[in-house]
Amino acid sequence: MVGPRSAPEAPSSSLPRGRKLPTHSVVETEPAQPNPRIPELPAALRAPGPVIVAGMAAWLVATVVVAVTGVGPDRALTVCWVGLAVGALGTVIVLVQRGAVRRGAKGAQVGLN
Repeated sequence: MVGPRSAPEAPSSSLPRGRKLPTHSVVETEPAQPNPRIPELPAALRAPGPVIVAGMAAWLVATVVVAVTGVGPDRALTVCWVGLAVGALGTVIVLVQRGAVRRGAKGAQVGLN
């Protein structure tokens, strides 16, 4: 006759002889505290306009310098033109999203006023 089975024990190769791993542990936690309100960033730090203008100005300066002086490898002027194009694309996207916010479109990005 086979006796009652006990729960399988965890391998005890890393434990000293005679010690067994606990089968469960109790973790006491403190009562949940309400989340503190995180203050919003000022509107000047959230505005995408100054970042876009600064980036496009930097690409414009780089494009003029590379075009006039020929500094950099053969692809430098191409990279500058692409930088300006990406800035223009970003400007168009921001303007379209801002218009959607003003119209009250459902898919408009939140936070662009």
